[in-house]
Amino acid sequence: DSSGYNRSQLLHCVNIVMAVIKRCKWPDDIEVAKKGGFYCEGSQTCHSAYCRNAATPYVVSLLPIMAQLLRTYNHFWSPEMLARVHPAFAPALDIHDSEKNSILGVRADGEASDSLGSKQPIDRAKSFMCTFQDYCLQVLGNAGQSLGPEYYQTPGLSDMLVNGVLAGLEQLPDYRLRPILRVFLRPFVQRCPAELQPTVVLPLLKPVLPFVFQKLNAKWEKFRLKYANCVDYETEMTEEQELLDDQLNRLLSREYLDVLAAVLLTKRGQPDASLDSMNEDQEGKQVDSSAATISAFGATVLKTEELCSPVVMSVFNALHWSDTAASFKALQLSMPLLKLMFEHGFVRDEGSAAYLLRCVLMGLQVLGEHDINQTLLVSLGLALYQSARPLFPGLCTTLLQIPGCTPEALEAFETQLHPPGDGKALPEKKKKEIFKRLISPIIGKNIGQQFKAAIQIMNLPPMFRPQRMAVEEDAVTCADLPNLFGQE
Repeated sequence: DSSGYNRSQLLHCVNIVMAVIKRCKWPDDIEVAKKGGFYCEGSQTCHSAYCRNAATPYVVSLLPIMAQLLRTYNHFWSPEMLARVHPAFAPALDIHDSEKNSILGVRADGEASDSLGSKQPIDRAKSFMCTFQDYCLQVLGNAGQSLGPEYYQTPGLSDMLVNGVLAGLEQLPDYRLRPILRVFLRPFVQRCPAELQPTVVLPLLKPVLPFVFQKLNAKWEKFRLKYANCVDYETEMTEEQELLDDQLNRLLSREYLDVLAAVLLTKRGQPDASLDSMNEDQEGKQVDSSAATISAFGATVLKTEELCSPVVMSVFNALHWSDTAASFKALQLSMPLLKLMFEHGFVRDEGSAAYLLRCVLMGLQVLGEHDINQTLLVSLGLALYQSARPLFPGLCTTLLQIPGCTPEALEAFETQLHPPGDGKALPEKKKKEIFKRLISPIIGKNIGQQFKAAIQIMNLPPMFRPQRMAVEEDAVTCADLPNLFGQE
């Protein structure tokens, strides 16, 4: 393994940069920070006050090299590079065992923690491919918390990251695309100052969001057809590969929706994660969809022509992906997104409104057996229909396609929603119940309930209960035991 020394030196250098980012910080006391020259009142690009980090000039000077290394790393999976890899070293590009165990929820055995010296060269190369990407993405994604706004004010930062970290996304496997979303993009968006997001974050989203949506949507459609038909599915891959592919797709979908939440929703006092836990997989806190609002940057993203359709379609298509967690995350985004779309007139034609309503109905068909998802999807469907029906009268044809939904039942439903004259409007809970009854034929059920016969209990007569035997008076009036047992 003649290249082992070079790989170890690369990891050593990246580790030093990551250690500097973790350990270097400005004084906690604001007065001490002002006296030491750490405090800055603001700049032309960042108007709010912030503290400088003494390590920023040194770390920023190394960022172009790190971005170029990641660009080279991503091109390892290009067809030209794969053709040059020796067949004996091809497994070095596969998923690492630690990643596989983490995805499958398998506890690693003791043999996996052996020292590097006992591993074969192919195992050390595979470990390097996993660790190197993770360390580099941690540096670029978490540098904003330690270096502050000066990191985001680096000249040409967005172009450098697009041409480096995001180069060759279409050729990366899912297990290498996932760290880019989870380790780099999400914390990078969360820690960017609001005034710098349109100039720094927006250029990064343009190549990522449309690509990931198309990739995930196509893969979920492939899974749907395979699970529905089961034609030659078991012969394509082993059971472990099938399970790994399924779980990896689910995790990638959830983490992509976490990125969308960081982009679209307003931050409500959410504390930044500690740099001491940079190596940990931090799950985002659940946000109440009724209280969530679209941020100013989220509105800017939706007004961007290249991003509006991919973002909206990502959220509403995820409602019917066969994953309850991904659908729930999409539901948290869909309600505030729906309000903004109708307030700003983003839904411009009847076809778009019908498409959104079909996504909600498909979500009820796929995931309606789960109570939480069903409740939120019914609320979303009712809100969507109430908002779009006055603008697009032909939207009712979408509901008429539901089996059992007749024009008379739909007319009665709309009459109850909007009583004529001075009729009293129904409470929201009653509206949801009526809407749920209207679309009940398509709401999915658990497989154990699908073909269950209705139980009918007839009015049965009361069961016969024998009366107690009355105690004779002679037995009660006996004065003493001798008389009780005496002979007459």
